[in-house]
Amino acid sequence: MNILLKAGLKSVLNVDVVEDDGAGNQNEVNISYVDYSQLIHGIRSQVNNESNTLNGNGSSVVLNIFIRNFVGKFYQISTESNISILSLKKYLNEKYEQNIEPDKMVLLYGSKVLANNMALSDYCIRNDSTVTLFISNNKVKISNVFEPSYDHDFTFIRDVPNQFYRGGRVYNRPCGSKRFALSVLNRFTNYNNWLGTDQNSWPVSYHASLSYIDIKNSILSKHPQIQLNSHNEVLTTPSFELAKTNAHIFTFEGIKYYIVFQNRINPQSITTIKLNDGNEYWKSLATSDHLRPYSICIQKV
Repeated sequence: MNILLKAGLKSVLNVDVVEDDGAGNQNEVNISYVDYSQLIHGIRSQVNNESNTLNGNGSSVVLNIFIRNFVGKFYQISTESNISILSLKKYLNEKYEQNIEPDKMVLLYGSKVLANNMALSDYCIRNDSTVTLFISNNKVKISNVFEPSYDHDFTFIRDVPNQFYRGGRVYNRPCGSKRFALSVLNRFTNYNNWLGTDQNSWPVSYHASLSYIDIKNSILSKHPQIQLNSHNEVLTTPSFELAKTNAHIFTFEGIKYYIVFQNRINPQSITTIKLNDGNEYWKSLATSDHLRPYSICIQKV
């Protein structure tokens, strides 16, 4: 894995990222593409397992969530959205993970470490979402997530406006960045036309985070005219420059970098929201039928 990419993912996840050397280690959590999509973006997966119920105080909505533990096993739990993270950890300890004390558990969702004194609703965790369980000393081993043959260096490239199109919409390439491709060929269907360049392809968008709490704090607070009808809706933008304004910044070898995620978005799912400055956001649902992250872009600040 590219060392710059590795540093960026480590900063986003707040856990150590290690190379996939083919060897097993009990302190390493193996992450595949589906797990990556859940861990970084909070895009839900479909898992059918036995469901158990964790009750709150009855004053919030009921969520069906999946807990993925450090060896890839899933637990399906029905719980109220106002349950505290600490209560969830205690429940996991009592019901499933008796050998892991709650204070040794680390729960992540949408690249966020969930704090004990917060509730699921504080992170706006969506129905059918997956929360990943780590032990405090775990490391993340990423396997079959990236496709280096499709990487591209845009560092010294400057495009003229309206030069490229995807799915009939303008494609603003991530000029100035290094783009690292995800391994998405044949991930969703046997047809990859959504990745093409013609009218049948999906348009390109960017995001800094799909976490509702991040969208609320970084976008909705600046643009109160934008309304999301549910926590299943997310905002992305066709503008790489606009996405950078909310991007996570990390430091590698003394230099600061933005990290922005590049998507393809189902054209039938897009609701366009125009801003006064000429930019726009695209509203869609946060499932792979509507939105598919396919690259990571890293650029010097």
